[in-house]
Amino acid sequence: MFEPFFGGGLVTALAIPFLIQGGPYPLLAIMGVLLIAAILAGYLYFGRSSRFDLGADGEPIEASRG
Repeated sequence: MFEPFFGGGLVTALAIPFLIQGGPYPLLAIMGVLLIAAILAGYLYFGRSSRFDLGADGEPIEASRG
């Protein structure tokens, strides 16, 4: 699902007609919204991971890399 939109297929094919019809700023706004949506979806799906975990004393403990 990611490839046709962000990998070049549909976006590249439709970019020039959209630029000619509406100018650069509407397309920039649409792409900006899609970028923010993709970043938020990544955070929601994968979450934020940290390399360190805090122990009982508050000191960082390196997480296992399993």
